[in-house]
Amino acid sequence: MADQAQRPSDPVSKSTHGSAVPSIERLLSYEQAGTLLGVTGRTVWAMVHRGDLLAVRFGHSVRIDPADLRSFIDRSKCGRVPHTAQKSDGR
Repeated sequence: MADQAQRPSDPVSKSTHGSAVPSIERLLSYEQAGTLLGVTGRTVWAMVHRGDLLAVRFGHSVRIDPADLRSFIDRSKCGRVPHTAQKSDGR
């Protein structure tokens, strides 16, 4: 019985009918995604609205797939931060 329990590291678990069912990560609200990014939920909404970040829509609910959030982060990486975006020290 214990071997049928889904472990967090298992990509696939067995359903009660014996067929393989892929595990699914919990989808994130705008606020939850914002917390992970260090921005507001409104900022995440704007990123989805612009098409920068994918969202899952069902009914009136909108959620962010953690894999899409990771992909967004990877696409957004840059090398050098432009001088205008650096914090000024008043000099």
